[in-house]
Amino acid sequence: DDLPGSPRTQVGFLTYDESVQYYSLKSGLTQPQMLVVADLVELFVPAPDDLLVNLQESREVIDMFLENLPTMFEGSTAA
Repeated sequence: DDLPGSPRTQVGFLTYDESVQYYSLKSGLTQPQMLVVADLVELFVPAPDDLLVNLQESREVIDMFLENLPTMFEGSTAA
């Protein structure tokens, strides 16, 4: 909660396994939206305007994402 630049602090998240997953965390969403890019050779950023969000404005959906993150890829078989 005590980050430099607050209240201007912006955050974004991505995860990876066989693909790269970006997350839309816009304020007003009831849950995070995962955007999957499977082409790792020609990687691109989908919906770039939605991936970096203001921490204070999107705090609820960010907290939800961070709570669920440890279990999101439990069944993944990526080596």
